[in-house]
Amino acid sequence: MKRQSGKSAIEMLFEKLAFYYPGKWQQCFKSEAELKNWMIGWAEELEERKVTFDEAKLGLGQCIKLYKDWPPTFPQFLEACRPSLDYEAAFHEAIEQMHLRGEGRDEWSNPAIYHAAVRIGMDMNNPYAYLKTRWKTELDKAIYDVSAGNLPSVIEKRVNPSGYLPAPKRQDGEYSEAYLNEKAKLDEILNSEPAWRKTLHEKGKDISSPHAGL
Repeated sequence: MKRQSGKSAIEMLFEKLAFYYPGKWQQCFKSEAELKNWMIGWAEELEERKVTFDEAKLGLGQCIKLYKDWPPTFPQFLEACRPSLDYEAAFHEAIEQMHLRGEGRDEWSNPAIYHAAVRIGMDMNNPYAYLKTRWKTELDKAIYDVSAGNLPSVIEKRVNPSGYLPAPKRQDGEYSEAYLNEKAKLDEILNSEPAWRKTLHEKGKDISSPHAGL
């Protein structure tokens, strides 16, 4: 976990827990020495387990749901940061969200589910029973890679998923930058020479003839 806004991540975590559990959190520390020991201990454990800032934010959100009456212990907080997944439920989430992704409406409960689905690719069309072992392996790998920073923890939305150009005009009547960018991309594709035509052209074939490849 890294420093943010001039404060260490562990100081920010303390303040958040104090905010979520007013009075009760401070009662856990009878002296400045106990508070210092807590900060050192938790910071070391979080660092050793490579808990990311995003995972800590997830953990805080989970604490509100799981531990409403009293602040969590470190094992409880760690479990909240990295909740165990139901592999079959995660698989069906991946199927549903991949379909929604085509419309730019996907929402992922855990980024590892998305990355695991991407790694498996078209084989995700198979039944869960067929992919059960492979799915668990890929999901476990993705969970580790996200926690280690090897894979992004935020899944970006697809840009212009419908394939249509955005609205061309702004309110001032000028062409929007988004429209011009998308149009440039489409023009590049439409004006580029198809691979099959380029190959025939390089071989000296008459590319205007419908029988050029024969």
